[in-house]
Amino acid sequence: MLTSVPSWIHSWLFYLGGALFILLNVYTSFIRPWLHSRSNKPDEQYQHVSGAPFIGSFLMLFGVIGMFGDGHPIFGWLGVLLILCDTGGPGAILYAIWLTIKGEGLKD
Repeated sequence: MLTSVPSWIHSWLFYLGGALFILLNVYTSFIRPWLHSRSNKPDEQYQHVSGAPFIGSFLMLFGVIGMFGDGHPIFGWLGVLLILCDTGGPGAILYAIWLTIKGEGLKD
Protein backbone atom coordinates (compact mmCIF):
# COMPACT_ATOMS: atom_id res chain seq x y z
CA MET A 1 0.00 0.00 0.00
CA LEU A 2 1.32 3.43 -0.92
CA THR A 3 1.58 6.05 1.77
CA SER A 4 1.68 9.76 1.18
CA VAL A 5 4.87 11.68 1.83
CA PRO A 6 4.63 14.06 4.82
CA SER A 7 4.53 17.75 3.92
CA TRP A 8 7.60 18.52 6.00
CA ILE A 9 9.71 16.41 3.62
CA HIS A 10 8.55 18.53 0.68
CA SER A 11 9.30 21.69 2.64
CA TRP A 12 12.84 20.58 3.40
CA LEU A 13 13.48 19.43 -0.19
CA PHE A 14 12.38 22.81 -1.59
CA TYR A 15 14.32 24.62 1.14
CA LEU A 16 17.59 22.73 0.60
CA GLY A 17 17.28 22.84 -3.19
CA GLY A 18 16.71 26.59 -3.08
CA ALA A 19 19.63 27.08 -0.69
CA LEU A 20 21.96 25.15 -3.01
CA PHE A 21 21.01 27.27 -6.03
CA ILE A 22 21.28 30.51 -4.03
CA LEU A 23 24.73 29.51 -2.79
CA LEU A 24 25.71 28.65 -6.38
CA ASN A 25 24.66 32.15 -7.46
CA VAL A 26 26.63 33.78 -4.65
CA TYR A 27 29.67 31.65 -5.50
CA THR A 28 29.61 32.52 -9.21
CA SER A 29 29.00 36.22 -8.54
CA PHE A 30 31.38 36.96 -5.66
CA ILE A 31 33.60 34.08 -4.56
CA ARG A 32 34.73 32.77 -7.96
CA PRO A 33 35.89 36.20 -9.29
CA TRP A 34 37.68 36.87 -5.99
CA LEU A 35 39.46 33.51 -6.15
CA HIS A 36 40.53 34.22 -9.73
CA SER A 37 41.93 37.62 -8.79
CA ARG A 38 43.94 35.99 -5.99
CA SER A 39 45.41 33.32 -8.30
CA ASN A 40 47.69 35.77 -10.19
CA LYS A 41 46.20 34.70 -13.52
CA PRO A 42 45.61 37.37 -16.17
CA ASP A 43 42.10 38.82 -16.35
CA GLU A 44 41.83 37.68 -19.97
CA GLN A 45 41.70 34.07 -18.78
CA TYR A 46 38.68 34.69 -16.59
CA GLN A 47 35.35 33.70 -18.09
CA HIS A 48 32.21 34.87 -16.35
CA VAL A 49 29.80 32.06 -15.64
CA SER A 50 26.21 32.73 -14.69
CA GLY A 51 24.60 30.77 -11.89
CA ALA A 52 20.95 29.81 -12.08
CA PRO A 53 19.00 33.06 -11.85
CA PHE A 54 15.69 33.02 -9.97
CA ILE A 55 15.58 29.20 -9.63
CA GLY A 56 16.95 29.31 -6.09
CA SER A 57 14.53 32.03 -5.00
CA PHE A 58 11.62 30.18 -6.57
CA LEU A 59 12.43 26.91 -4.78
CA MET A 60 13.22 28.70 -1.53
CA LEU A 61 9.87 30.51 -1.63
CA PHE A 62 8.05 27.18 -1.49
CA GLY A 63 10.42 25.97 1.22
CA VAL A 64 9.82 29.12 3.29
CA ILE A 65 6.04 28.77 2.99
CA GLY A 66 6.39 25.16 4.13
CA MET A 67 8.68 26.08 7.02
CA PHE A 68 6.24 28.64 8.37
CA GLY A 69 3.38 26.19 7.84
CA ASP A 70 5.19 23.34 9.61
CA GLY A 71 6.09 25.46 12.63
CA HIS A 72 9.73 26.30 11.87
CA PRO A 73 9.74 30.12 11.82
CA ILE A 74 13.50 30.44 12.36
CA PHE A 75 14.20 28.48 9.18
CA GLY A 76 11.44 30.44 7.45
CA TRP A 77 13.06 33.79 8.27
CA LEU A 78 16.50 32.43 7.36
CA GLY A 79 15.05 31.45 3.99
CA VAL A 80 13.68 34.97 3.49
CA LEU A 81 17.16 36.32 4.21
CA LEU A 82 18.65 33.90 1.68
CA ILE A 83 16.14 35.02 -0.95
CA LEU A 84 17.20 38.63 -0.37
CA CYS A 85 20.88 37.62 -0.74
CA ASP A 86 20.28 35.71 -3.98
CA THR A 87 22.30 37.45 -6.69
CA GLY A 88 19.93 36.11 -9.35
CA GLY A 89 16.77 36.69 -7.36
CA PRO A 90 14.16 39.39 -7.01
CA GLY A 91 16.37 41.71 -4.92
CA ALA A 92 19.08 41.77 -7.58
CA ILE A 93 16.52 42.33 -10.34
CA LEU A 94 14.94 45.24 -8.49
CA TYR A 95 18.39 46.72 -7.83
CA ALA A 96 19.28 46.50 -11.54
CA ILE A 97 15.98 48.16 -12.48
CA TRP A 98 16.60 50.93 -9.93
CA LEU A 99 20.08 51.58 -11.33
CA THR A 100 18.71 51.69 -14.87
CA ILE A 101 15.96 54.15 -13.95
CA LYS A 102 18.46 56.24 -12.05
CA GLY A 103 20.57 56.40 -15.22
CA GLU A 104 23.71 54.74 -13.88
CA GLY A 105 23.15 51.33 -15.44
CA LEU A 106 25.09 48.27 -14.35
CA LYS A 107 28.85 48.57 -14.26
CA ASP A 108 31.22 45.67 -14.90
